[in-house]
Amino acid sequence: EMYQNQKFQESTINRMADGAILSLNMLAVSCEELYKEQDQKTIDLAKKRAHDKLSQLKSENNTIYELIEPHRNFMNAALNGQKDLRYKQDRVEPGAKALFEQDPTKINEAFVKMIHHQQAFDKSRDALLEPKTNQKLAKQHQSELNEYRRNECKYGRNNDNDNGSGSGKSSRAQVKDLYFTKSGKSANFVDTEAVERARREERKMDEDIFGVNDVYDDLFKQITYMNAVLKLSPQQDWNGINTPLPCLILTPTKQQRANHDYTKVKIMPCSPYTDCTLDASLDMLELDEQVIKKVEKMHIRKLKKFEQDTSKHNLGYKSIKDQEREIDIDSE
Repeated sequence: EMYQNQKFQESTINRMADGAILSLNMLAVSCEELYKEQDQKTIDLAKKRAHDKLSQLKSENNTIYELIEPHRNFMNAALNGQKDLRYKQDRVEPGAKALFEQDPTKINEAFVKMIHHQQAFDKSRDALLEPKTNQKLAKQHQSELNEYRRNECKYGRNNDNDNGSGSGKSSRAQVKDLYFTKSGKSANFVDTEAVERARREERKMDEDIFGVNDVYDDLFKQITYMNAVLKLSPQQDWNGINTPLPCLILTPTKQQRANHDYTKVKIMPCSPYTDCTLDASLDMLELDEQVIKKVEKMHIRKLKKFEQDTSKHNLGYKSIKDQEREIDIDSE
């Protein structure tokens, strides 16, 4: 609809298409899991809702319905059990600025959105745990399933149970066909996973020739504090987050280092993600103290704004500013 109305710049429409492809990939992965688990109820419910939404779109705006034919074909293929649908290529935007190259206002807006969406997700997830909500949803879902399975006139062969073998298999469109603008269709698309595999193979060859160089040996020469920033971006996101995120560098034990990927640094993301650890390459970490302090300050400010619980107003570990304050006190 944004493309049809021509009220937005192509760059904005292209980013919306990026998000649509991410959603399609998530649908494909979820459907594969559902077929593997033989969760026919959830599959049927998803088919019904997709059918209803697309039928509504067709009746209200047939032009857009026809425009998204590649997207519709992808959804149908995923819902019918076709495997290996996920797109592994990312659109590369020439000259795109990294977040820290933007002005402070845009950096601030990015953190506001990140925390806002996390809060909304947490609230929605917590609501689903309530017994009354669960009972209401169960009743609603069963009603929808009954309609889907009984109304063959409306849903046709969609209500036949599919065994996940991929019957009705359709040809998947090229990733460029999921974009609407001329710049989107002619963009450069890179298989990021293939690039990463090639990098790993190159590092392995270097290790075989020159020996192993533990990344921690280089890291400890560069830092005073164990604080860092994970350089997340639209091209390199994690857990739905695509903006830089404060993190804490973890030091593996001697035994852990023996089994550790020598090219990776183990980190703990800041609150509210402190319940997990990640392995990151050194080039994914911002180690400049001034930049880290700036990002930490902004993140803490957003936590104070969106969290009512004052115990959550910190990173989940000491910020650089806190550590500097302690050093000053000790010096006195």
